[in-house]
Amino acid sequence: MTGINEQRSSRRVLAVCRALDSDGKFVGFTLDITKEGIHLIVEKSFNPPTTFDLILNYHTDLDKQLSDVAITIEKMWRKSTNDEYDQIGGKIITTKHPEALNELITFCDQKAKNKYEFSLELV
Repeated sequence: MTGINEQRSSRRVLAVCRALDSDGKFVGFTLDITKEGIHLIVEKSFNPPTTFDLILNYHTDLDKQLSDVAITIEKMWRKSTNDEYDQIGGKIITTKHPEALNELITFCDQKAKNKYEFSLELV
C-alpha cells in the first residue's frame, strides 16, 4: 500500500456517503474520496469483481440537495477491518456525471473543514 500512497496526486477528502450497489442495496460507506480514487468500508458479504459499479448517496439536512453519483471502481486492495466489515481501496475509472462527483467532493471537503476546523494558537 505504500506505493499506492506515493502515487496519489490528490489530497484525500473525508466523505461519509452511503455506498449502494447497482440495484440500490446498501453495501457500506465511503471513508474518503478524490476524483481519482475512493476508500470504502463494506459489509463482508459484499464481494464485487475487480471492476464494479457503485452509487454514492449523501443525505443532508441542509436546503442543498446532492444528486446520487454513479461510479465505476477498479478494486486495488481489500483488507479485513473486523468480523463484519472490510475496507476496499480503488480507482474511480468512470462516472457519467463528473460534475456531480466534483460537487459531492467539494461539498464533503467544505463540510469536513467546517466541522474539524481548529486553531493552533495558544489561548
